[in-house]
Amino acid sequence: MTTVNLNTRLICAETGEYPVFLGQMGARQVGSFGPSVDSEVLEHFGYFVVEDTDIPQGDVVVEIAPVKDGDVWKRAYSVREFANEEEVAQLDSLKAQRAAEIEQFRVESFEKGFPCLFNNDADLYHVQIRTKDLTNITALRVLARESVQDLTPFGVKFRVYENVNIPMDAAEVIRMSNLANIHVQEGLQVIWDLKDAVEAATSKEDLPAIPAELFELK
Repeated sequence: MTTVNLNTRLICAETGEYPVFLGQMGARQVGSFGPSVDSEVLEHFGYFVVEDTDIPQGDVVVEIAPVKDGDVWKRAYSVREFANEEEVAQLDSLKAQRAAEIEQFRVESFEKGFPCLFNNDADLYHVQIRTKDLTNITALRVLARESVQDLTPFGVKFRVYENVNIPMDAAEVIRMSNLANIHVQEGLQVIWDLKDAVEAATSKEDLPAIPAELFELK
C-alpha cells in the first residue's frame, strides 16, 4: 500500500491513460479524496500508482507508456541521440516558449483565483490570490480571529473576482483564508512541477501540457 498525494503519477489500467493525478478524480466521478489517499482505495476504481525509475542517459530521453512488472507499474523511457544541431536549437526554443506559457498560466490563474462557495454553499465565486489579495485576506483573518477571541461582532463585505460583494462573518473569513493558503501552496507546487518538467525535457514530446485550470473546488 502506498500513500498517494497530489503529485503521484497514476495510470488507468482499463484505458492506459497516463499520467493521471489525484486532483482529477472528482472530474472523473471517482470521488474527492483531499490531498492524499491510500493507493488501495484508487485501485478499487482501476487507478494504480506508477513508480519512479532511474532516467536513462542520452540526448533525447522520452517517457513512454508505463510498463507493468508483475503487479507493479513503472515509468519507462526511450533514448536516442540528437539528430543534428538544428534539433537542439528547436527544442531550446520550444522549452523557452512553454516556460513562458506556464508563467502566464500562473499569473492568470492567481488573478482569477480559486473557486469558493459562499452564502451557505448557494453561490460559487472566485477568490483572487495575487500578492495584494493575500495581504488583504491575511489582514482580514487577523481581525476575524481577534473578534472570535474577544467575542466581539465582526462583519465585512469581501469583493470576489466576479465583482460581487459577499457579506462574511468571522468564521467565514477564517475559512476563506485557510482555503487561500491551501490553494496557493498547491497551485505553486503544480507550477514548479511543470517548470521542472520543461527544464528536464529532452524532446518536444516530453514537454508538459498545461492544464485547463490550476485550481479545483474544495
